[in-house]
Amino acid sequence: MGYIIRSREHFYADGVKSTDVGLNVEFLQPVPMATQRYTQWTTGADMDSSTPDDSFENIPYSIEARVLRNPAAFGSDAIYALFAHARTLSLSNVVGYYYKIRRVVGITPSAEQELRGNAITYLISLELAPFKYHMDNRPQEITLGRIDNPGTRYSRPLYKITDRTEGLSTVSLIVNGQIYKIDGLTDRDKIIFIDAEKLICYSKVNESYTATKNLMPQ
Repeated sequence: MGYIIRSREHFYADGVKSTDVGLNVEFLQPVPMATQRYTQWTTGADMDSSTPDDSFENIPYSIEARVLRNPAAFGSDAIYALFAHARTLSLSNVVGYYYKIRRVVGITPSAEQELRGNAITYLISLELAPFKYHMDNRPQEITLGRIDNPGTRYSRPLYKITDRTEGLSTVSLIVNGQIYKIDGLTDRDKIIFIDAEKLICYSKVNESYTATKNLMPQ
């Protein structure tokens, strides 16, 4: 009787389940915490100082997956194709959340096949965005014109503004007491998006994106 590979864990790359394509995972490493960036200050004193920035480093993460070594195996080319345009990663050991894939660092096969099961192990190395996201994120309608973050978690929301008064070329927002303006709008810019993660603002016209509108503090 041959050795049968059974996957204890699994992951999804853009909704594609690893076990459905023959990638078997024995153990998924916990995703490490993101490292906060710091600004270093050279003061000339005995000890320099630093202050935390409002940004975090990408998270390095790797997955060891095994496939059977046979002509029909899901090989390195197929793994590259799976991750080539993948933007999200969800893990069976992190229920209810997903991560955003920033970059595929590399996909490296083991140098020698494993004796048991005639399998090859691939190391899939990724860079993930420094936040995890709720699976059940849904648009929330704001009726009072105010959005409050209780401060219990980091947030990079995507805002969608649909009630802009026709004829106005500027929209003003107040964020923590600071006024921000979106200029250069036309009557065609009926829906405005503010992407807090990418720090851009854009409008949607005829199901396509127009040129980016600048979001600058005044």
